[in-house]
Amino acid sequence: ADEWPDGIAFYTAVLEADYLINIPVCKTHGSANFSMALKGWYGNVPGSARTQSHSNVATISRTMAEMHLVKREDFVVLDATSCLLTGGPQVGGGVVAEPGIVVATRDAIAADVTGLCILKHHLQQTGTSNSRISDTAVWDQPQIARAMALASLGWLTGKQSFPYRSQGIDEIATLMAYRD
Repeated sequence: ADEWPDGIAFYTAVLEADYLINIPVCKTHGSANFSMALKGWYGNVPGSARTQSHSNVATISRTMAEMHLVKREDFVVLDATSCLLTGGPQVGGGVVAEPGIVVATRDAIAADVTGLCILKHHLQQTGTSNSRISDTAVWDQPQIARAMALASLGWLTGKQSFPYRSQGIDEIATLMAYRD
């Protein structure tokens, strides 16, 4: 974990759990560009360690993926029923979309890539500006790129059109085309 030179502190209950489910929300973030499965894992780091890594905005995105080196979730359920398209904790409120979508996967990168596709689609559909999301390919987002570099995690390790299934989502092909 390059961005955690002193190691990563993790809550004992998480370390000792037999099975972990990560249930993040699909939203933008003022420092990390977006907050989904990779950033959602941040809640497993005790407050003092979390504050330390938040202090360096330049590396915050890389730290998100590296936290999964301690222990990785078994399943991700990304809540994209309502998504924050702009804003985040440091910049206040923002524009909200209501995609009505839930993403379920064993791969945190696939969850976040799908969430980014949802954000990109709804930014375009609403004519909302968010250059941190719209102007960067999903695979080039720093959190995604660092997570793919950590091949030992068993996630996606390269830009690929991973398989997906959907039920009741008419625009699924349009959404997933944002991966390319």
